[in-house]
Amino acid sequence: MLGCGPKKPKTALETYAKTLRNGSAVEEEAPMLFPMFTLELSNLLCMPKLEPFEVLQAAQLLVNYTSSTQGNAVLVSHQWVELEHPDPDFRQMRVLQEALKHLTVEVPQIPLDV
Repeated sequence: MLGCGPKKPKTALETYAKTLRNGSAVEEEAPMLFPMFTLELSNLLCMPKLEPFEVLQAAQLLVNYTSSTQGNAVLVSHQWVELEHPDPDFRQMRVLQEALKHLTVEVPQIPLDV
């Protein structure tokens, strides 16, 4: 029978979906507990080799990211190739650079047969 017994509590997803429908959802930013350093895309695309964090920081290539001042960021996770170096032959980074270059190129028109 419908309506009998205790009412099932709503899940967090159901509650959030309702706020979206009502237009009452407020985007709240989670507090950053640790700084997140980013590398600007233009610097990443022209890197000839991977450098340690300290080298990039000393060269002032790293930016302390905050969403309110910096805009969008992308986190790239990768597997280290060797114990001493993540990508000694720069193979993974070269693939990432090429993929990002393709993503940033403006395509004026997408053909229908794609």
